[in-house]
Amino acid sequence: MKLNQFFTTLGLTLCSLLSISQKTVQSAGTYTMELSRTQTMVDTEKACIEQAKLAAIAKEFGTVVTETTVNNTADVNGQSDNRFTVLTRTAVKGEWLEDTEQPKVTWTCAEQTMSVTAEVHGKIRAFSKEGKVEVKFFTCGAGAKAHEKFVFKEGESLYAHLQCSKSGYMSVYYIDHTANTAVRLLPSAGGQSNDALEIKADEEYILFDRNKALSYGWKGQSSELELNLPEGKQTVSDEIVAVYTSEPYAKPLLKRTQDGLAEIAAGDFENWLIDVKTAQASAVVKRVTLTLNK
Repeated sequence: MKLNQFFTTLGLTLCSLLSISQKTVQSAGTYTMELSRTQTMVDTEKACIEQAKLAAIAKEFGTVVTETTVNNTADVNGQSDNRFTVLTRTAVKGEWLEDTEQPKVTWTCAEQTMSVTAEVHGKIRAFSKEGKVEVKFFTCGAGAKAHEKFVFKEGESLYAHLQCSKSGYMSVYYIDHTANTAVRLLPSAGGQSNDALEIKADEEYILFDRNKALSYGWKGQSSELELNLPEGKQTVSDEIVAVYTSEPYAKPLLKRTQDGLAEIAAGDFENWLIDVKTAQASAVVKRVTLTLNK
């Protein structure tokens, strides 16, 4: 996907610090799920792989189960009707750092039902005692910047919403799966030597809005981010990735493009993400898949 980004230089100096990392262990997991009528095979494979990773983490570090009881009281024919609903949520006590082997995906068909099984191998790590910072991140359009949006039309402007429960440092990248590159959006290419932008706890940030950026103290950061399809393409699916840590971190080695953007090969970007997550237990990586249509 072609990006048109307008920027000026932001003066910001950060030191690069590494925190003591948690111990990593090798692990493997499998998971099987059926193909639903509302999902594609590709989406089902992705979901199955993620569930296999969660199964591997749960096997090694366990899970946390929370339950909430909701009392629903209604008037039925003049009489009070009390109904109780129990909401259960399960969370694993660790995170997936990297694959050590390519995930193995196998499809089977039995009694007119398609099922997929994913087998994963990789490195995992238990959460630190401090717990993970909550990071809210989603893409949105110009008309409704408080609401999630994942499908865009060519020429439309892209915005994003970010909010963190703890002050820290953030950068944002756009992964172009057609070109197999990752373009750094924030800090913008004008501030290529900058590692990350400083953010405050609980503040709501609208990214890629020039006026908002000025109010955050991010002088000259992206004024507009316009999405354009590669030549000959009718639709593409790409990713936008936000990287948060509580301590400063070093950016990857970036190359300036003819369009004035700063980019890195997608594979090198994924390796850099692994390095950041391994070095900093506080690191949180949020990925959003978006689709651009003609």
